[in-house]
Amino acid sequence: MKAMIGLLAMLCCSEGWTRHCELQFNGPLAVVVRYGGFTVLADAEGAQAQHAADVALRMPFQDGAPLHAGGKALQVWEAVQLHKGRSSLRLTALPEQAAMLDFSGSTGSCRIYIGGRAMRDEEIGLIPQRFPGADAALPRRAGQRIFGVVTRTGALRLAVPVPGQVYRIRPVRR
Repeated sequence: MKAMIGLLAMLCCSEGWTRHCELQFNGPLAVVVRYGGFTVLADAEGAQAQHAADVALRMPFQDGAPLHAGGKALQVWEAVQLHKGRSSLRLTALPEQAAMLDFSGSTGSCRIYIGGRAMRDEEIGLIPQRFPGADAALPRRAGQRIFGVVTRTGALRLAVPVPGQVYRIRPVRR
């Protein structure tokens, strides 16, 4: 597992990259995503401080219930577009209690899939095909959030993130 975490660090955590999203894992399920001045908190328990986040997602939300984000209730496939300076964030509620974050701005763009419910390994491996264009995935497996980077070949490289560690991901050029 240490080798895989090191590989992810080489793939996504290089100093000097100017076009990147930052991910910080703050427990088994909570993650903070930063890009272009936006801060998004995805937290399974709602226990993290929400005042520092532009958008706080409570995940998983219950089947049939809307995803609450940015002061709005989103049904599956509904989206909300937020703007901050030259950056924008499009947040889309997806089936199976998931969300897609599409960041864009003057320095590029980044797309991140965030899973809400626990997934089997077979389902996790299909994320790049089910959600084309995703640069990273943050699915849940066995009670914890894992971290995946989409490679140029379309594969998803997975690892268990280190709590408190900041990871920078650079979007895949397609």
